[in-house]
Amino acid sequence: MTESIMILFGRDEGKVKSFSTASGAKATRLTIVLEMTDSYALSRVLQELHSAQHPPKPAPPPPPPKQRRVALPAPPLGLPFYGEDA
Repeated sequence: MTESIMILFGRDEGKVKSFSTASGAKATRLTIVLEMTDSYALSRVLQELHSAQHPPKPAPPPPPPKQRRVALPAPPLGLPFYGEDA
């Protein structure tokens, strides 16, 4: 699914002054000139444009869980054996 962007503002908050297109070999450039009369509407439009230009990066995957190491019994002590009558 493609991600889309919508720039909305009321007719009393601003208007489109002009727009034009320029076609190239690989892409078409659309230039829109807006005249905003409401500063809050201007900030919303700028925030939308910024989010379109810099999309949020996906969160990195969580690290794999650490595997528990099995505790082995301690090795036997290297004591000499002198027999049963010692």
